Amino acid sequence: MGNYAFVVDNTFNPFSMQEMLVPFSAYKDAFEKSEEQYDSLSQGADKFKYLSETLPEGSKARQVYEGYANELRTQAEDFAHNGLTMGNRRALTNLKRRFQGEIGRLLEADEAMREEKKLRRSLNAQDHSMLYAEDNLNIDNFLDGNTPNLYSVSGNELYARGAEAGKAASSRVVNVGEGNITLGGYYKDLVSRYGYSPELLAKFRNDMSAIPELRDAVNDYMEASGVNQNLRGYNRDRATQYFMQGMLNGAIYQENHNPQRDLGVLTRAEQVADARAREQLAFQKQAHNDSLEAQGFSRGSNGHIIYNPNNDPRFQQAKAIAEIKAQASGNKGGSSRTSAYNVRNKNVTMIGATTGAKYKEDNDNTTFGNPIENFNDARALSSQEYSNIVDANGNITNEHLRSAIGNGNLSDYELYIIPKGSHTIKHWYGDDKTDEDIYIAIPRESKRAATSSEGVTEENSSGGTNDVPK
Repeated sequence: MGNYAFVVDNTFNPFSMQEMLVPFSAYKDAFEKSEEQYDSLSQGADKFKYLSETLPEGSKARQVYEGYANELRTQAEDFAHNGLTMGNRRALTNLKRRFQGEIGRLLEADEAMREEKKLRRSLNAQDHSMLYAEDNLNIDNFLDGNTPNLYSVSGNELYARGAEAGKAASSRVVNVGEGNITLGGYYKDLVSRYGYSPELLAKFRNDMSAIPELRDAVNDYMEASGVNQNLRGYNRDRATQYFMQGMLNGAIYQENHNPQRDLGVLTRAEQVADARAREQLAFQKQAHNDSLEAQGFSRGSNGHIIYNPNNDPRFQQAKAIAEIKAQASGNKGGSSRTSAYNVRNKNVTMIGATTGAKYKEDNDNTTFGNPIENFNDARALSSQEYSNIVDANGNITNEHLRSAIGNGNLSDYELYIIPKGSHTIKHWYGDDKTDEDIYIAIPRESKRAATSSEGVTEENSSGGTNDVPK
């Protein structure tokens, strides 16, 4: 080698082998340390190697992993072939920094995903009918702090709610009708039907519009429970089926049978008793009518009782005796006594006990007074009622009754009363009740018939009876 000289003298001090191995030892330590770091980064990244195998190419998490893993692989190969260089040392430092930013994101997302899957495994272990908004969760759903739709609902819970809705709807559907005649024809089977018929429920299963009420109940609950907003496709159909199945099973059809006595069908014993009762009623009615006819009363075409003095034998007898006596005394039917008798006592007198109002027969169109159409409540006076209108001396104390019969003697009349509150008064606007007792004074044949033309009463001449209560 030209112009170069190497002089070794006593000042020459060469490196020892130990000193010469120091750089190599330092390099070896740095190499091994870097190799460990590459291995650590590679192991951390390989945890997400599955992303390249399971997620589509468009997956964000896959792109993050593959971008980092490819760079790590490239630098690791350079390190393996060229040893530790300044270039791959800088690359290692950069990869370590990126690991926290990129692989760290994947680690956080992976942890959140695993927690959710753990929770779902616990829920599914308790209830195999769980439905989720997102069935197939992946790391993309949780990357960068994102949270997927974690809505879940129990199919069993939907079934239970559907059963409650079906039962409630069925309880409002009631159809009551008569079934077959039972027990010899004397009882009717009253059938109460609750719920929807099996045929209608079968139609509803295929077409919810068959029962609008149940259809609306399904739609309302699916909306209120969040199923419509969160579930899609198969899971939404399953949720609807859970609810519908519960509703169909809850809407049970029921029939309750309640035999009721048919009042329109009589037993043989009841028919015999009814016939006897009708015969007795007819007998009593005829006896009553005969009694009325004997006193001059009869029933009009409208069923009301009317009095006709011309049909009263006692009245006719009294009138005949009076006329005979008048003729015998020289008064040929024209005396004032006979005339007064005919004018005042021929007709029945009816007067209000409190107001003095006049009353008349309903079909009497010639006499003034309130029309009475129902005499069914008329009866004889009780001892107490009689003593209220007649004193101990036989004088009439009720001024209205006394005024109505004029100067006539009380013994000349048969007295009856229609008690206050009876349904007897007839008005143009409708029937009404009496608001006072009504006295009825009917002329009798007794002492009036024996009165002379001079107006002097001949005692005990006719043998008639008074109506004074005994």
